[in-house]
Amino acid sequence: MRIGLRAIAVCAVVALAGCTPAAGGPILTDYGHSFGFCVGFCDGRVHIAGSTLTLTLTDHRSGAVVTHTGSLASDALDRLTSAEASIDASSLLPVNGCPDCADGGASFLTLHTMSGDVATRYEAGNPPTVLAALDQVGSELLGALRSCQSTALVTIVGPCIAA
Repeated sequence: MRIGLRAIAVCAVVALAGCTPAAGGPILTDYGHSFGFCVGFCDGRVHIAGSTLTLTLTDHRSGAVVTHTGSLASDALDRLTSAEASIDASSLLPVNGCPDCADGGASFLTLHTMSGDVATRYEAGNPPTVLAALDQVGSELLGALRSCQSTALVTIVGPCIAA
């Protein structure tokens, strides 16, 4: 059983206050990356609501925003559940290393927990060890949505133009 079917679709998208992650474990709700010294769509964020994925790409210079939508495939549910189960969200630092320094880029994620949301930022490609598996899944979700390619983790839904 996939930890309560992704905590019953993240407790009906966390809209029902009082809902908590199954078994007290954290649930990934946002994953992304940003690059400050970059031209084009340099900020990307995947929001996960139940099995629905929404990628928002933002261009620093023009302010343009592109949105792609997808859904989690069963392989993604299994990998997310496994990666989430190994994390003690209360031990995460808000900032790890030097994200966006010398524009090596930054990655970030938000976990929904029983005691609220926990956000952390870290150097792109260099997650804290405890987040390595979750960072890998988040990166694959973002990459599939950005390139408009359905994969074992993501099914693209609706119109999509690779950015």
